[in-house]
Amino acid sequence: MRMSRWLPRLALLLFLARNAAPAQTITCQSQAGARNYCKIETHGSVRLAKQRSTAACISGTSWGFDDHGIWVDKGCGADFTVGTEVKVLAHRLSCSSDDGTRKHCNVDTRWSKVQLAKQLGSSPCTEGSTWGHDDQGIWVDHGCRAEFTVDKIAGYGEKSCAESAGRQKAREMVDQCLRVSPATHPPCNAQNSCQLIEDEIRRSCKLIGADAPAFCATYK
Repeated sequence: MRMSRWLPRLALLLFLARNAAPAQTITCQSQAGARNYCKIETHGSVRLAKQRSTAACISGTSWGFDDHGIWVDKGCGADFTVGTEVKVLAHRLSCSSDDGTRKHCNVDTRWSKVQLAKQLGSSPCTEGSTWGHDDQGIWVDHGCRAEFTVDKIAGYGEKSCAESAGRQKAREMVDQCLRVSPATHPPCNAQNSCQLIEDEIRRSCKLIGADAPAFCATYK
């Protein structure tokens, strides 16, 4: 029974890792201010990694892509990251039943695989008997003391920005994200976590530099 709790999630971790298109970097430069097309299989995912030109690279205006390549125009020149990469975040924590009673240690285990990494005491730690986990954390009992690892797919299981910050705040952040992001805007979505949207705004504001909108100052 307890194996069935994380096996579907582990299967998804492995599936995404095996089927993600390997990330590549390609430089594409507009020649003499004219449109240039750089052929590469994009697998539906392209983001601007580093602008190299003095001319602005703006998604949909001076650069874009299709399934088979990236186009740049109006003097835009940049390094682009093509393909996707599944990130698995590893988190390690200790949880102890010091007085022999049940204790719950808070950690987000949704879309995660939880494993006992190291037993710290003499009392046995047996999954399902003296330790286990739910979506809100890990529990230990009967004197079990141990370190646990939580492997989580980045971005999965997190509350949406609309849920955590409210629709109005989420809409404001999405609007800001859409104004500055050079990507094709998957991060600029209220269904993503606020942290993901904020990170994209911060990254994009740095790319724009001195010409960035005034609101960028709040994301430094």
